[in-house]
Amino acid sequence: MDKLELLKKVKALAERGERGEAVAAEATLARLMEKYGISEEELGEETRRRYDFTFHGSEQKRLLRQIVYKVTNGGHAYELRYNYSGRKCKTQLGADCTAAEKVEIEYLFDFYTALYEREREAFLAAFIQKHELYPDTPPEGVEPQRISDEEYYKMLNLMRGMSDESPRRAIEEYKEEVSA
Repeated sequence: MDKLELLKKVKALAERGERGEAVAAEATLARLMEKYGISEEELGEETRRRYDFTFHGSEQKRLLRQIVYKVTNGGHAYELRYNYSGRKCKTQLGADCTAAEKVEIEYLFDFYTALYEREREAFLAAFIQKHELYPDTPPEGVEPQRISDEEYYKMLNLMRGMSDESPRRAIEEYKEEVSA
């Protein structure tokens, strides 16, 4: 269910729900609308206008572009613009969308950015294990890290999909090229 549908359902529940249910739904709706900067009037509008979304780095830019593409069904142009303030670079992507699509884009971007960071951490851990980037003998006082069975199998599957390249193999191939 997209954010627009969710907000509309929460709104409907707030309007027709039982006492406690309606109060909780109203509070949830108010919190979500405040978080995403959308008014009740805008929620029902179908007018498209330009909204700007901030991201950091090329990976987030790619992720945000893909989410905008998904939510707007690929039919709305967007452009990049860069704002510099001091040392930090704020980068924004503009998209023509409805207020409800804006909420959905922001929600999905927050969700998938956090998920991507967790997956990236899992990939890095698997990469370190795959290429044995740790000492042969652990330093004194360092205990091995324990992981769950689920994390273990996920790591094994990630490792299976990685390249088997190694520095030794690269050196041997270079020696063969030089001697030929």
